[in-house]
Amino acid sequence: MPELERDVVHYQALPGHTLRQLREEQMDYPKDLQKQFLMFVRRIHQLGVFFRSMHLGNVVLSPDERLGLIDIADLKVQRRPLNRWQVQRNLRHIMRYPEDAEWLSAISFSDKLLEPYLKGQRKSGLWGYAR
Repeated sequence: MPELERDVVHYQALPGHTLRQLREEQMDYPKDLQKQFLMFVRRIHQLGVFFRSMHLGNVVLSPDERLGLIDIADLKVQRRPLNRWQVQRNLRHIMRYPEDAEWLSAISFSDKLLEPYLKGQRKSGLWGYAR
């Protein structure tokens, strides 16, 4: 909207509830939702999706229990997996809300692939780059 010097994005809303709504309103959700979310984040990072505003309020769980992104005005897609800086920036943004970080910390570390995503640490090869 040039008259307001603003960009406007119009999109059809995804059905479902944001992960933050599910957490805050103590709604029923799959018992492995935290793990699903981190696997989802890992997957979009591998696909080259850099979503600067990634947090639990911008991810929807659909009625068929699939995850989707909303409010994607600042999303960028690149040809390669995200680099370390981009991954760390996304993870810091996700974990900046104490209640969200606490909810995500409920994951058991039985899946070693997710540990770096929860703790924001790097493991060789996990995100498509070497040390």
